[in-house]
Amino acid sequence: MSFSDTEGLKSGVQRVGAARTVRAGDDIFFTRTMAEVLEGQGRLEDALVIYKILADTSPHDPELKEKIERLRGLARRRTRSG
Repeated sequence: MSFSDTEGLKSGVQRVGAARTVRAGDDIFFTRTMAEVLEGQGRLEDALVIYKILADTSPHDPELKEKIERLRGLARRRTRSG
């Protein structure tokens, strides 16, 4: 699934290589802090899912939009080099 594809987000699932997927119904906290922790761990796809979920509830938050665009850019670079 591409990062621009929101169908995975709508279903609440995003695949992260061979790692477990983050799902909207998972028993984790969908907060900026959790997204930042995941991002720091290199789990960019999971962080991106959480930022997108947060952006859906706060569509006018420019910081969330910036984080989403930055992670999309990083993901595109990873895809090209990997």
